[in-house]
Amino acid sequence: PSHQACETNLMDIEQKSLQISKTTAPFLREDGVTERPWLDVPLPMYTKVLWWLLSFAQLPSSLVFVPDGNRRWAKQRGAPPHFGHIKASTLMEQVQAAALLLGVRESFIFIFSVRNFQRPEEQRVHLFNHMNRAFDSICNNWEFYQKKDWSFKIRGDLQLFPKEVREREEKLELLTHQTSAKSNIYFCGPYESRHQITRMAVTLCHAVRDGLLEPSDITEHLIDRYNEIEDCPQVECYLRTSGERRLSDFMTWQTDRAAIYFEKKNFPDLGYWDIFKMMLHYSASSSSRKRLDDCYVKARNRTEQRRSAAQWLKERKFLSWLETKRQTYLRRLAGDDL
Repeated sequence: PSHQACETNLMDIEQKSLQISKTTAPFLREDGVTERPWLDVPLPMYTKVLWWLLSFAQLPSSLVFVPDGNRRWAKQRGAPPHFGHIKASTLMEQVQAAALLLGVRESFIFIFSVRNFQRPEEQRVHLFNHMNRAFDSICNNWEFYQKKDWSFKIRGDLQLFPKEVREREEKLELLTHQTSAKSNIYFCGPYESRHQITRMAVTLCHAVRDGLLEPSDITEHLIDRYNEIEDCPQVECYLRTSGERRLSDFMTWQTDRAAIYFEKKNFPDLGYWDIFKMMLHYSASSSSRKRLDDCYVKARNRTEQRRSAAQWLKERKFLSWLETKRQTYLRRLAGDDL
């Protein structure tokens, strides 16, 4: 590219960063935390150059965050475990703003595992209280997020959470729900893939029992569509911090073709350079993933061509029923405080 084109791209990136920094609202931020978010000031020159270089790369439109290492980060500093979660949730706002700047349109945040209920009660209480404050903060600023065209979605077995947490989660989704939002942020918890797949199997069995589906109607395509409503859609890039090289039973169905990036740092220590490295990792493997995606799409198209009109209509009816069922469930949990 020409020198003039380079300068133009850098100016565009600076203007975008300034625009986001001027309108940043509290996002998963603990009361009293005054640390400056990444995008509250103009980006330094080296960061502008990194972001400009990334603008020429193949970048993901969807990104999974497994923000691991928060308790270890706190322990290294002699602080109680919940301090690490407070630091991590403050950082998440900055990560989301950076991801938005780079074109990520769907983010999936692993906030609580089903197995986390086995942690000591004191830790669970701190986590639940922090979630309540975080969700209240977003709900109190929901007009801001709607103007920014952001929506929030909740995924997981919500009945496992205490009443006050699940009510806030559902209120959050209902308030910020937009059918075609520019950016969708998924809070996943209590969540585990084995647990979610078991719940899906029960729902599909009930649908067959009630005549909504035939056993032959249950296909890979139907499961993908089910996940878009009740779980999470397919993702392109997966980030896990703290050096752990495993998925921990998080979105295992949706990550079959995703680029997996394991970062050695604990999540609260992430910076711009770490996000840059992850994006480079994704871009470097884009050609091989594209070949895999092309083969998958061809196989899927051949399968879809064999479906009859009756099967297609039955699937549409089932998915419409599923969406109505979920919205009714959300409103019942959220109560009248809308």
